[in-house]
Amino acid sequence: MKPSKKGINEINKQLKTVTEELSLLEEKLRQREKELSAIYQAETIITSTLTIENLLAMINTLIIQVISCDRASILLLDDKRGDLLVTGTQENGENSDYYQSKRLTERGNVTRLVLEERKPLIITSRDFDDGFLISSKHYKTNSFISIPVFRNDEVKAILNVTDKWNGQDFNEEEIRLLEFLAAQISKTIVRFHLMEELVKTEQVSRELILAGELQYNIIPRQFPADERIDIAAYYLPAREMGGDFYDIFLADPDKLVMVMADVTGKGIPAAFFMSMVKSYIRGLGLKYVSPLTMFKALNSFLLEQNRTTPLYVTVFLGVLHLNSGTLIYASSGHEPPLLCRNKSREIQELPASGLMLGYIEDLHCHEHRIKLQSGDTLLLFTDGLKDMRNAANESFGLDRLKGIFENVSSGQANDIIDVIVEKVLTFRGETEPYDDLAAMVLRYRP
Repeated sequence: MKPSKKGINEINKQLKTVTEELSLLEEKLRQREKELSAIYQAETIITSTLTIENLLAMINTLIIQVISCDRASILLLDDKRGDLLVTGTQENGENSDYYQSKRLTERGNVTRLVLEERKPLIITSRDFDDGFLISSKHYKTNSFISIPVFRNDEVKAILNVTDKWNGQDFNEEEIRLLEFLAAQISKTIVRFHLMEELVKTEQVSRELILAGELQYNIIPRQFPADERIDIAAYYLPAREMGGDFYDIFLADPDKLVMVMADVTGKGIPAAFFMSMVKSYIRGLGLKYVSPLTMFKALNSFLLEQNRTTPLYVTVFLGVLHLNSGTLIYASSGHEPPLLCRNKSREIQELPASGLMLGYIEDLHCHEHRIKLQSGDTLLLFTDGLKDMRNAANESFGLDRLKGIFENVSSGQANDIIDVIVEKVLTFRGETEPYDDLAAMVLRYRP
């Protein structure tokens, strides 16, 4: 039995309905596929390590492809440097997309409105017809959307999209997808700033390590090879770089110059100041015999340098005449050295006076003279040695240092330094050092 005409029409009607439903379902599936693809691509962009302009341009390109439009832009708000606008365009749906970025000194009406309302601004043709906005020749359609990008409840950027290829207004699904991408843009900006800070921190860290290595090479590790003296020294900065330093060199075959100094402050400024002072003293030591004369010349130089960024230095400077054992020295605000006499094993603090260098013209400093006997041992150090603190906030102390020095002063210079440093570091334990440490031992053995 053949179906009636009415029955055939009903079947065709049902088939048409099913076909339309399948078409709608297919369209929704394509839309979901685009959304999932957009989500995946957005996450991929977030893991990129490009410039912020490139990152935002990649997101613009993604939006243009997903929304099927000609133009997308992201305005990155920056009150200090001026807002950064990154615009992406794609004419006629071709693959010749490009982007440009520029800094804006002023904010337009749309930006101010989005900041004020703190919600998406959705413009349709009706808004232009009603006179809400004025049409622009730069856009093909009178439909666009501006979506705020939040970070910590503050608007940090604005996503703008316009010129859909089909000339229609934005639908709800496109708006929802753009709001999702706005959240991804927030992640991108956060990640970029974190990466930027990490790169800066890592760069500074590498530069500090390199600078520390350079400073390590400035501090002498090899000493004058002369049978009349036995020398050892140790240096430990509280940070990557420090302001304490020592030096010892032969100005001529009978003239040994020894220096122990402590620059005020820590870190890079103190380290650069230290390098300058060390070089200047080297030049003075080759020219003069009198430590006080060297101090006066160095102080005048530092007073001139300190007009802009004042730093000061305490210095012990001694000139040892190796043939006679006569030590001429001066101390400008520095820790008095310890002298252990070989015969009596007595520990003496060498008298010292004077103000730090670079502070005022009158140093109130005096020159002293003492004669070393065979086997006598000198210990020069900065205050970081005796002032080293432990977990209980107790300082190592001068008395403890004298006792250890007395017990080991008859040994080789290397052994004396090793024992003193080991005792000090053991005393400190796991406590972070708050000051640089430098020490030098010289044993006279003509």
